[in-house]
Formats: sequence, structure tokens, C-alpha cells
Amino acid sequence: MVTDKDSFRAKKLEILRSFCLFDDAFFSKCLDGGNECVELILSIILGRNDLKVVNTRTQEFIANVTEHSVALDIFAEDGCGRIYDIEIQQSEAGADRKRARFYSSMIDSDQLSKGRKYSEVPETYVIFITESDVMKKGDSVYFIERCIMNTGELFGDESHIVYVNGAYRDDSSIGRLMHDFSCRNADEMHYKVLRDRVKFFKESKEGRDTMSKAMEDFGRLYEKRGEINGETRKARDVALRLLSGVKYKYTAEEIADISGLDLEEVRKLQEGKASDSAN
Repeated sequence: MVTDKDSFRAKKLEILRSFCLFDDAFFSKCLDGGNECVELILSIILGRNDLKVVNTRTQEFIANVTEHSVALDIFAEDGCGRIYDIEIQQSEAGADRKRARFYSSMIDSDQLSKGRKYSEVPETYVIFITESDVMKKGDSVYFIERCIMNTGELFGDESHIVYVNGAYRDDSSIGRLMHDFSCRNADEMHYKVLRDRVKFFKESKEGRDTMSKAMEDFGRLYEKRGEINGETRKARDVALRLLSGVKYKYTAEEIADISGLDLEEVRKLQEGKASDSAN
């Protein structure tokens, strides 16, 4: 006899199997602490072979007491002190150019503590990996830099913005990487380090249990996958994480500010979390 609990578990497994690395919450969980995976991704996107990632954190919150706060999908640091923010975006609206600019400024502000010189601000990369080609130019990677308009020379402030075309496909390293990001079956992935990580969370008992617990923590979002997309999906994800209150307790107003959701929507999510706790 199939119980409601069995049916619910089967539904969660079905949802888990449908995930790929373009699902930002799954992407964040797969890469949480995954220095080797992040190192591979950055090396391919930036075309470098000298990268050594020493620190990777997911859903890194940078709070702004008086203004808008941000939640970074992947925050990484390499052995030379360079800072990387990797954002996954399924919607073009979520990859707004001024959003990239704002994220870059927030990282700078967070990295420069009182008493330090401006020259000590680390080199930073804000990287948006988008499911479609938001720049509409057909290229695989777009590198955005400040320049001196009079001469065309780079300004050299070590602040970099990068957009990656997730729809790009060919036999190059970036084409194969974007193929892997879209794969829902780990066996179809090219890069072993990513394949093993995805397979762990999708196929091993330990990985499935970990992801299942994460799905519960994220709330009912994943039960209705496909009904919510783009920025609304991500905003609800962020709000539900904050409502879980793992490290800090936030007010509904603060959560609305950080996530970008309407206050009424946050309160509805809050009521849902309270109901779940009571059950």
C-alpha cells in the first residue's frame, strides 16, 4: 500500500531528478564547499589555468543596513585573494546589467573594512551564467571592462563583469561546460568533477537525503517547480532561507528588502513556515 508519505517522497525524488545546474538552488547546493568544481568553472569561463580556489560559500548574504541587500549564489576566493561571485539566471530580467554593477559595488563595500586603503580593494569578478544569450550576439562569453574612452585603454580598476551564454554549444571547453549545466542526467555530462557531484546528490542515498532536507528547508517552492520562474522563483527561495533563521532572525520587512518580494508575499510564506512547524 502506497502511503501519503511514500507518495510525497517519490514526488521529491522526481523533482530532484529534473534538476540541472541551471536551477540556482541545486547549483548552490552542488557547489557548496566544492572548490574543485568552482575552480573548473572559473578556469573555463576565464580561460585561465593558474586558478586555485581556496574558499567557496553559497548564498552569501551581504547586508546593507539602510539600503538594498544582496544574496550571492556562489562566493569564491582564490589563492591570490581575488573574489568571484557566480550567479545563475534562468530569466533575462534577472541578469539586468545594473544588477551586475550593484553586486560588484556591494562586494567592494563588503571587502573594504574601516582603516584599509582603497588600493587594498581586491580584484573582483561578477559572473552571470544565463540560460539564454541575453546579449544577443551569439558569443559564448562576454567580458565587460571599464575603459578610457579617449584612447580605448583599459581603466584597470580590477573590477570585472562577465556574462556567459548558457545556450552556447560546440566542442570547445565552454560549449561542453554549458552542455553539462543543462544536463538532467549526470551520465550525459562531459566533466567528471561536475558529473560526480551531480550524481552524488541525485543518485546516492546520502546525497538524496541531503538534498531532500534542503528541499524541505527551502519550503514548498520545489513542489511547484515550473509554476514559478525567473526572479520570483529566486526571490522566494531567498525569502524561505531567511525565514528558516539558521544564523539570524530577520523581520518580514527585512526579508522583503533582501529578497525583493512584496511584504504581503513574505508574510504568506511566513505563515506557511509557521504552519509547517506546527505540523
